[in-house]
Amino acid sequence: DWSPDGKDLVFISNVSGFFDIYKINIESREIVRLTDSLSMDIAPSWSPDGLKILFSSNRYGTFDLFVMDSDGSNLTRLTDSEYHENYGSWSPQGSRIAYLSTERGEVHLFVMNADGSRKRIVTR
Repeated sequence: DWSPDGKDLVFISNVSGFFDIYKINIESREIVRLTDSLSMDIAPSWSPDGLKILFSSNRYGTFDLFVMDSDGSNLTRLTDSEYHENYGSWSPQGSRIAYLSTERGEVHLFVMNADGSRKRIVTR
């Protein structure tokens, strides 16, 4: 995913043996590893202001949504359930996040505030 300023890309790689999130500066080609876990960290997405990166990880069993600062610090878990919750996308203002969840036995679209509060189902 491109950063809002177009200077960086976030991507996943399993070069370490595990799927982690990396950031590359397009001009300098400097690569920075942002996550380092024994799980799958996937589907990174920049916040509209470029300060945060949203991603999915199964580091606690099922996939949940996490957010971190764009340098990989301040990791925060946004969802915590027995269902797979992944493939998040920021609203244009960065105040909400849309994501997929297997809650209710099928894949449904949910929306929540960017801090993980006020989760609600969108599709029935």
